[in-house]
Amino acid sequence: MIIIVGFRLDPTIIHTLRAAKSLSISTIFFDLNNFAQSGHYFWDFGLHRGYFGYTNVKFEFPNSDISGVYARIINIFAGKIGSRNRILASRIQALSEILADINEIKVINKHTDLSNSSKIFQLYILSKCGFLIPNSLLTNDQKMAQHFVENKDVIYKGASSEKTITSSYRDNQSSKLNLLKNSP
Repeated sequence: MIIIVGFRLDPTIIHTLRAAKSLSISTIFFDLNNFAQSGHYFWDFGLHRGYFGYTNVKFEFPNSDISGVYARIINIFAGKIGSRNRILASRIQALSEILADINEIKVINKHTDLSNSSKIFQLYILSKCGFLIPNSLLTNDQKMAQHFVENKDVIYKGASSEKTITSSYRDNQSSKLNLLKNSP
């Protein structure tokens, strides 16, 4: 089972949960807002063991039932004025540190983490968690790209960490492949 950690209304989390369901991947959603509001945790960083949870949800680690964790940590309470916001932000920060220390396979999306800026790393980790990953190519070589897209249905996206649009490749776009040489 994969734990998916995030906010219930986050479009990336919604998409991830739907994709996992369509692929019959066993997941459980862990709501960051519920954790921030009423979370409880204990963690021994020396032994890499402990628990975290809220209300009727509790995960203990190590845990052989958990094959991986995908966490999209967005601390919306950080930097906000008021003691309540500081408490909420502290809980999310604590969970982030716990998740970074667990021994299970994990992808923790935050700006300081390799997984946020490396699509190839994300694919590798997701494959280790049981997701089926399609053939992928990262290149700025026109010939390699042309060979990859021949006679296939291809979805492409820019490789930068900035938001880029995912699109279906069409044969009439082949003349644009020469623009890849301008990529880093």
